[in-house]
Amino acid sequence: MTAFNRTHWIGISLVLAFALTSPAHGQVFRCKDATGKLNFSDRPCDSGQSGTLIQRQRSQEAIQQERMEAAEAQFQKEVRRSMESPQTNQTPMRATAPVPPTVNQWACRKAKDNYQTTAGGTFRNALERAKTLQEEEQRVNKACGTNQNEYANPQAIADQDRQQKAARRAAIERSMPEDVPIHKEINRCSGQYCYDNAGQSYHSIGNGQIRSNDGTTCTMSAGKYRCQ
Repeated sequence: MTAFNRTHWIGISLVLAFALTSPAHGQVFRCKDATGKLNFSDRPCDSGQSGTLIQRQRSQEAIQQERMEAAEAQFQKEVRRSMESPQTNQTPMRATAPVPPTVNQWACRKAKDNYQTTAGGTFRNALERAKTLQEEEQRVNKACGTNQNEYANPQAIADQDRQQKAARRAAIERSMPEDVPIHKEINRCSGQYCYDNAGQSYHSIGNGQIRSNDGTTCTMSAGKYRCQ
């Protein structure tokens, strides 16, 4: 609702209030007593007094109409005054867009470099890798004011990785004759863990041996692990 409309409705309310609450005006007599003192009353002069009727009683409709006209004139005067005064509150305030924080380019670049270095590292399993990269990703977001969420759910990423490895192993098994055993070859190691050509992980059990979760044992011989 605009300021003018608000003023209009307020004015109408004032008109009605004025019309309903203003005192009624009846007939008026001017009387003079024996001492010459003048009195004004809505009743005829007493006996022994001289006087005259100076205002005749008007009908209720005439009195009401006069009140309405007076109130309406006052309302129009207030409307003109409000329209001529400066409209300081007519323009709605616009929401100020949040100012993005200033990005420290050096800190942002360093966080991204650390992320890339970590992503190229070696991890015991996919879950460990996903959790570590989630932390690095959060550091990049904080330093650069970004909102990357590639590693928002490390467990889901690890589950997907495990399913993909199982699918690759199944594909290898299907592609080979049933009477030919699958040759597993360890192709990389890091610390206490090694990995074969099918993506299976192995952990060290000592004495130059490593073992996978499915029980496959590999023994170091001539600088190379040989799996049973």
